[in-house]
Amino acid sequence: MPCILIVEDDYFFGKDVLGYHLGRQGFEVLNAYTASDFEQLWTKADVILLDIRLPEREGEPVDPWAGLRKLYFLQNSTAGAKRPQLERCIIRSGQTMQDAIGASVNVPKHSRWFSPDVSFFDIVQAIREVAGEPR
Repeated sequence: MPCILIVEDDYFFGKDVLGYHLGRQGFEVLNAYTASDFEQLWTKADVILLDIRLPEREGEPVDPWAGLRKLYFLQNSTAGAKRPQLERCIIRSGQTMQDAIGASVNVPKHSRWFSPDVSFFDIVQAIREVAGEPR
């Protein structure tokens, strides 16, 4: 089963809700709570589930685009040039892709965008699809 990196600043939602249920589905789960954590852990994951509203570092205020900026940076850096997991990114956000474009934030290619009210089943299906697993 693929390893999923959950990038979510809400500890309880990321670890106790998403992490717990994805673990029960058989996925290996890693958690990142800041954009800096994301940058340190992304190479260990097969698929990234990203909340774009993150603090840059622990104790800092939430930046509405920090996760998206970090993903774009990693995709365009030397380290990210040949990494398929950066192409396998599922974005969970109350912001829309159009909001990001309007805020002049680059939307990474090949990412899938979901609103926060998407069902857990839809998230699992998207993870399986981007990881190349059968349904």
